[in-house]
Amino acid sequence: LRRSKGLGLNEMSSRTGLSIGFLSQMERGLSSPTLRALTSLADAMQINLAEIVRGPAAAQPAAPVITRAGERSSISMWKSGIRKHALASGGAASSAFSFTLLEFEPRASSGDELYTHQGEEAGYVLQGRLKLVVGEAQWTLTTGDSFHFSSELPHRFENAANRNLIVVMVNARA
Repeated sequence: LRRSKGLGLNEMSSRTGLSIGFLSQMERGLSSPTLRALTSLADAMQINLAEIVRGPAAAQPAAPVITRAGERSSISMWKSGIRKHALASGGAASSAFSFTLLEFEPRASSGDELYTHQGEEAGYVLQGRLKLVVGEAQWTLTTGDSFHFSSELPHRFENAANRNLIVVMVNARA
């Protein structure tokens, strides 16, 4: 995706604050990106996080209306214990909207530090206990609870239990 946007490693490093070495290792599959790093990359390329999950090979000329279970793109952030599944294949608004299912292993998190990115996000806890931190506030959400906030507020997510957490999430960019 970086190359298809005409961006070199130096430019991407400058835009994201991530080191050139780390970017190179991520691209070669030698390092696992955090959710924060992926979000920074998406913002730097002015795309939605779902496009990183799908990758350039998944781009299709016509916008698909449905996504079959067996056609769903996924990405595993193995160090963080989070697996992200694209629930919608995209289409005309793919750079402005993502619809994903996140699976958190026990005690997995988006990272220790709060992060920000463009847009808004909303989610619904399907299973487990989600610790959500937005700015100075924090909540523990359980099955059936939902959230919505500006992604430009510093935030982080964490599985607050010793069992798997499943969250359906929507990210929208202006």
